[in-house]
Amino acid sequence: MIRIALLGTILLSLFARPLRAEEVKTRLRGFAGARSMKPRIGRKARANLKKDFDKKQKELDEQQEEVKKAIEDLNKKRTLLPRRDGSPERG
Repeated sequence: MIRIALLGTILLSLFARPLRAEEVKTRLRGFAGARSMKPRIGRKARANLKKDFDKKQKELDEQQEEVKKAIEDLNKKRTLLPRRDGSPERG
């Protein structure tokens, strides 16, 4: 088992080409570029979420106003209707 691992390491070291300093710098620059891109993506996602949230909040506010108006209308109609037992409504 150890012989196979040792043989694999030797073969890998013989056939693997060493990285030059320029390649390492290029890869590091690519990594840094990807890191600098993440905040932009995050800001864009946050802006999209805020836009969706504001839209949904506006819809909810409109529905809430409709419900309030419906309750007010029902309360007005309730005061106009006679009670079931015939006695005047207290209020």
